[in-house]
Amino acid sequence: MQQDNFKVQIQELVKSTHLKDYRIEIDLKAYECNGWPIAKIVLNGKTYFEGQVQGDAKLEYPVGAKDDSLDVCISMQGKTNRNITLKGEKIERNQYCVIEDIRINGISMKHEHDAFWQDSLFVKNDGGILNKTDGLYHNGDWKLSLQEPVFPLLNKRFQDRSGGKFSPKRIKPDHLEEILEFITST
Repeated sequence: MQQDNFKVQIQELVKSTHLKDYRIEIDLKAYECNGWPIAKIVLNGKTYFEGQVQGDAKLEYPVGAKDDSLDVCISMQGKTNRNITLKGEKIERNQYCVIEDIRINGISMKHEHDAFWQDSLFVKNDGGILNKTDGLYHNGDWKLSLQEPVFPLLNKRFQDRSGGKFSPKRIKPDHLEEILEFITST
């Protein structure tokens, strides 16, 4: 019975550790051709940025958590044939924007987790879908949706990918009360 009570208390404590706010950092690198790319950044349904991106842009926003997902959408609009310079059959200059990185509370989605590559997609305005792309090369929306709570999900993926070599050890029953007392007193 004491074990069941402890499990309920631990579940409540784990719930309370889920983050309610995130710091989203987005690094973009824009390339100009007869004008800079026009981008829009929407996080959890709220527009945080809309305008030209020139050169290197490092953007940072506080974002509140939703109940079911953390949604990132980076769009590019307004690109026309005038924003591409051809030399023969080859593209000489092009207007586009590379997503150098997206960090959630300092954790890189592009370089430290496969979520950037596995879960993102680019929906072109003409309805085409591109997977595993790292930028805005066409008019459309680059999207990444992560299940809430985000960090336990990322940790599970890391554990799965690494073969569980960093998996936590089970707590011995005689230490349960001591741990619970420590957690609730801080």
